[in-house]
Amino acid sequence: MRAVAAGLSWPLPDELDDHGLEQLLFPPVVPSGIVRPTPDWKYVHVELRRKGVTLQLLWLEYREDHPDGYGYSQFANLYRAFRRQVDVVMRRSTGRARSSSSTSRARRSRSTTERPAR
Repeated sequence: MRAVAAGLSWPLPDELDDHGLEQLLFPPVVPSGIVRPTPDWKYVHVELRRKGVTLQLLWLEYREDHPDGYGYSQFANLYRAFRRQVDVVMRRSTGRARSSSSTSRARRSRSTTERPAR
């Protein structure tokens, strides 16, 4: 098929070298120029925390709004790239941290005061 599309027939011309043949059979890919709408990745990230929400469901929602948008695999790859950029933060409530440290202090004080008799 490529040979027909390139206008080649057998036998090949003598002046056609390997590089020229490769250029005819495999021309450089020209970008399509289609600009696809970028999803709101912050919205996607927050929605994925909800029970029962999947990346595929969010992609289907995106495609309903943008029929010429990204396919699922590219959507998933772009989301993974976004997720790598999001800072990972461990949040602790002040009350919990205080109660766990006071509990461990109480355990330590009991263990030092309650020594077995010799």
